Amino acid sequence: MRVALLVAAVLSPIALAAQAPKTLTITRDLLISPEEADLASVQYMAVSPRGQIVVRQRNQKLLKAFGPNGGGSTIGRGGGGPGEFQNPTRIGFVGDSLWALDPSLSRVSIFGPDLKYVRGFPEPLSLGMGRNDLPIAYSTQAVLPGGDLRAVASFRPTSPRPSWAAGLDSGATLIVRIAPSGEFKKRLLARPLDKCIVEYRYAKGSGTTGIPFCPSPLSTDWDGGTGVASVDVEVSEGKAARYRVTVVDDQGVTRFSRSIGYVPVPATKGAADSLAAIRAMIIKDSPPDAVAAMPNPKPYPNFPPIRRVILGRDYSVWLEERILGPGHRWLVLDPKGVTVGVVTVPSEITLRAAEFGTIWGTITDADDLQGVVRYR
Repeated sequence: MRVALLVAAVLSPIALAAQAPKTLTITRDLLISPEEADLASVQYMAVSPRGQIVVRQRNQKLLKAFGPNGGGSTIGRGGGGPGEFQNPTRIGFVGDSLWALDPSLSRVSIFGPDLKYVRGFPEPLSLGMGRNDLPIAYSTQAVLPGGDLRAVASFRPTSPRPSWAAGLDSGATLIVRIAPSGEFKKRLLARPLDKCIVEYRYAKGSGTTGIPFCPSPLSTDWDGGTGVASVDVEVSEGKAARYRVTVVDDQGVTRFSRSIGYVPVPATKGAADSLAAIRAMIIKDSPPDAVAAMPNPKPYPNFPPIRRVILGRDYSVWLEERILGPGHRWLVLDPKGVTVGVVTVPSEITLRAAEFGTIWGTITDADDLQGVVRYR
């Protein structure tokens, strides 16, 4: 059974907002079992327009690919030559071509529709490979349509900033579009400072600590997609709890920006105890002067409303809502920001990629081995 998405075509945005989101039905139509897939921990997954599924395998220094109907192969191997990897991280498709970033080699590799190596090029003005003397440096996030790159711009404190970096708040993250040569093309967006992180200093250094249950900004900018979806909590206390979802495309154009209300979920004692245990371990391994300077901020009373966000290739947005029950509940927005419905995914499934009609993820068995799944 296909995901029931036609409701968005017959109900206005006002009508959709006035009622509970529709429950969407999903049916699994592909399972590559953990034994068959033989995957180590998966963080990045990319799906081609042809339905090819590619996952990063960091420890093996390669990528694994699966056809739309199953069957696997490998891409690359350990090494420093063409098509080889030391530390593959982000991956993505531009059309039928796969790109893969390797920060350890400061290199982007391109593979054709048959997933065979085509070419590679160095990351422009990268901080990798020991480069720390650049007035402007870039951290590549994704390859964009047309061959340009999306990157985070960093500046040396003693270097003058270019005009396109003017007005940037201290601590904000500036995301830009650049050519593979490093030529600046366009400012795409600025991500605000994470106010959930508290910095502190002591005699021999500095450190940071997080405010428990504080809703940090979420973003898909490091996920390898063409555009960027972000989630920022606007009001997190009382009855006016709301968060804002914003989607920006590869040209820096805002597709939509929408405020969504939510019902806060109180933080549990078990979660508070887990954070306290982690803090105790950090204190145990820290020097006394650092411990003395380390702040102990008051926890927020509620969990952050959204756990994860995924931006589809079709610019649909998938928001994993915070729930206390089993499974993963995802709120689905169409490319204009209209609520389509909710999908509940089984607890053992981690959603990795999505678009209208299809979602992809990994499945974890009792032995913590991972396989690949697809749902319609």
